[in-house]
Amino acid sequence: MALGSLFLMAHALRPSPLLVGVAAAAFLFTLPVVNGCAHTVMQAKVERDVLGRVLGTAHSLGAAATPIAYLLAAPLAEYLADPLLRRDGALAGSLGAVVGVGEGRGIALVLLADGVLLAALAAAVVLAPRLRTLESALPDAAPQSVTTG
Repeated sequence: MALGSLFLMAHALRPSPLLVGVAAAAFLFTLPVVNGCAHTVMQAKVERDVLGRVLGTAHSLGAAATPIAYLLAAPLAEYLADPLLRRDGALAGSLGAVVGVGEGRGIALVLLADGVLLAALAAAVVLAPRLRTLESALPDAAPQSVTTG
């Protein structure tokens, strides 16, 4: 997750199609690893009789976040971040030094903020003992009994 956050933040460094292409591919490569780890823990720790509901709820919440993100990203970039990163914008002298200034740099700021939030989430997982030790602290779910009939 932390590595993915770095790749997400790399999108914002400069307006380069090559950089964005490489950073996007690298970021997307980390998603199956993170999701696979989360699924493995859930499948091992959640009781079998409720596992379908737990996985269904997790997938539904994740899927519901996607259209919300799509609906928010463009307006945030266009109407909030872009004006802040114009040559005379309020963030031109500070964050503008990182992501650049001018037209189209608002989306860079949104991607940078997303990367920072993902890094904070990764740090929270590492620093929270209950989350960090979840796999070893929780007992495995009881194995499903097999009946022959």
